[in-house]
Amino acid sequence: MSPNDQTSKIAGRRQGGRRPGRNQAHATEIASAPTFITPIAGRLNTLSAADLEQIHSASLDILEQIGISEAPDIVIETITAAGGSVTSDNRITMPRMLVNTALKGLNRDFSLYGQSPGTTLHLKGSRTHTGSGGAAPQMVDTLTGQYRAATLADLYDAARLVDRLEHIHFFPALWLPQI
Repeated sequence: MSPNDQTSKIAGRRQGGRRPGRNQAHATEIASAPTFITPIAGRLNTLSAADLEQIHSASLDILEQIGISEAPDIVIETITAAGGSVTSDNRITMPRMLVNTALKGLNRDFSLYGQSPGTTLHLKGSRTHTGSGGAAPQMVDTLTGQYRAATLADLYDAARLVDRLEHIHFFPALWLPQI
């Protein structure tokens, strides 16, 4: 191999690892990608039943002994009416039985309807679906490393990102940023 051949081989690697003729094919591939991706969901069992029980028990301990703070008034009213209480430092605590009763009453078979035909996501059984939180009132500014209030542009960018991630099944835009 001549030095010129070696140089062009190295230069080819620096172009994203693609050979020159494949760059255009890759760009066409991206441009013709579908606008939404059919969810691929399965069963994800990374924890044993004993592990899950240990996490559940620790969660119940936290809700019963430490509680949650900064809850809206309607949440405080609902939980205290059902048997929860408010501590001296204004945290809501819930007895184990209250939490377990609420968990037993949850609907485990429902659908998230998309904006386009064919994008409804049926959540039922033990299938695993992944979604973004959809609520990001603050963002980390990548230039300064500081938190700042989220903007409408941030919501748009997050939605576009989630739209292209094959294994993220939904993006609930539950908040309106301050404009």
